[in-house]
Parts: sequence; C-alpha cells; structure tokens
Amino acid sequence: MNEKEIMDILERCGAITKGHFEFASGEHGDVYVNKDAVYLHTEELEKLAEEIASKFENKGIHSVAGPAVGGAILANRVAYHLTRMSGHEVFSAYADKDRGKFIIRRGYDKFIDGKKVLIVEDIINTGESAAKTAAAIEKARGIIFAVAALFNRGEMTSIDDIPIKALVNQKLESWKKKDCPLCKKRVPISTDLGHGGK
Repeated sequence: MNEKEIMDILERCGAITKGHFEFASGEHGDVYVNKDAVYLHTEELEKLAEEIASKFENKGIHSVAGPAVGGAILANRVAYHLTRMSGHEVFSAYADKDRGKFIIRRGYDKFIDGKKVLIVEDIINTGESAAKTAAAIEKARGIIFAVAALFNRGEMTSIDDIPIKALVNQKLESWKKKDCPLCKKRVPISTDLGHGGK
C-alpha cells in the first residue's frame, strides 16, 4: 500500500480530526491522528498491521514490543503477521509506564533478552514513547532492530540512532503552548481527544 491508501483507511476510520489539540508532549496542533479510532475497526487494523509486518518480513525479528496502551495493540497484530510470514513464532510484548519511565514486566523480558526486537509505535510526535520503550528493551538486554510506526507526524528519521520506518510520514504543524496561534485566537482545546481533558 502507498501513503494515499493508508490515509484513505485512516480517514474511513475517522482517525484524522481537525481542531485544537494538546499532545502528550505538551505541544498544541490543529490536526489529531486518533489511533484509537482505528483500533475499533479490526479489519482495517489488520491491513495496517500486515503492511507494517511486510516491511520487516525477512529481517529475522524475534519479538515485537510497543508502549502501553496503543502501541501494544498494534505490536501484537504486527507480531501475528510476522509469525505468519516468517514461519516461526514472533513474540509480542509491551512496555508499561512506571514513574515516568517504561519497564518490561510480566515475564516478557525472557522473550526480549538476546532477541532481535522491533519496536512498534502507533503515532510518532516527538519520539518520547518510542525512546522510553527502547530504553526498557535495552535494560531487558534486547537487540533493537528498528522502530516501525503507523504515522510519523514529526518528520523524525531515527530515535537514539534507531531507524524509523512509518507507513505515513507527514509533517503536521505543532507549536509550544506559548506560541500556539489557536490559543491566541481563544479557540477551545478539545477535551475529547489528546491531553486537553487533563
């Protein structure tokens, strides 16, 4: 699939929303990519997960890990498709939030230790969640191969020298709160999407 076909899926799922949003980074923007809308549509999600998996089919990936919560869902489906494509079981794990960091728990570290790991993230803004997931995988002695993402809205090419491969690479404007033109126009921040409700 090309980027237009991926965008068509996201739009069909209602995942591209315009308004005034606050992101996890604290920055503001006028377009929100709502991965949760995609997770409701399981057939569309499977297409996207299979497309991500196809980019890593012959790379010898042993485990796939994502940050909880959204990245973990996508990581599980990517691992499923990699298992099917490769003919060997590819494990699915996730990193939990723990006092500002991420940590690998629940015995998942055994399936990461010494294994080639693909990090799967849904949306990349600043790359903070993927970087914290990478730190947790490194602590569990995993060998990180790459970061795969559904949507890279920050034009990042790598996170801590780990290459990023996203289905959609599209720069979407974001601003520090003090520079936000929507705040200056007193446009209300969405409390339904993003972190505006906090």
